[in-house]
Amino acid sequence: MKWIGLTGGIASGKSTVSGLLQEAGLPVLDADSLAHKTMGKGTSGFKSIVCYFGKQILAPNGEIDRKKLGQIVFANPEELKQLEQIIHPEVRTAALAKRRELETQGFSHAFYDVPLLFEKDLADQFDFVVVVYCSEEKQRTRLQQRSGLNETEIGSRIKNQISLDKKRLKADYVIDNSAGMVELKAEVKKFITQLDSLPGPRVAENE
Repeated sequence: MKWIGLTGGIASGKSTVSGLLQEAGLPVLDADSLAHKTMGKGTSGFKSIVCYFGKQILAPNGEIDRKKLGQIVFANPEELKQLEQIIHPEVRTAALAKRRELETQGFSHAFYDVPLLFEKDLADQFDFVVVVYCSEEKQRTRLQQRSGLNETEIGSRIKNQISLDKKRLKADYVIDNSAGMVELKAEVKKFITQLDSLPGPRVAENE
């Protein structure tokens, strides 16, 4: 099974591409979803996060308020590093189990949507890496429309990632999301037709 890394930048359209791939019947594992599960109330990750950051990050229902937590970690690289040290080991374990499950089910290709794939030097764990690209100007516009963040908050989030211009140079394949939805669907359709010609697998199955 070809294990394909899917990445991009915040508000680049990566989630939309993931949805289009799934609509085409291709499995897409989402690192963010796995991370959210590790932070669920009652989990070991939840307990470790609350122990470190304090109960002020909790919502009225007792769950972790990700917006409050985000305001802390995106303003302080050391706090972000601490959060990652708590959740990343559990995410890796869950991702490996799911990957093995998909292979057992007979899939020839599977995608792992990882926002910080290049930032965490994970490219060599995949047979192929796809980057969803758009300009930083579009990133900022989409992020403001989507989340209502102010310019300072938007800047801090973009600054915490490698620029999309640099990521596209590291990619094995680039899906351009600079235009509209019609153009993006065409880009994804074109990519899917080329899947069988992609290199791989080159990743050891026990990694």
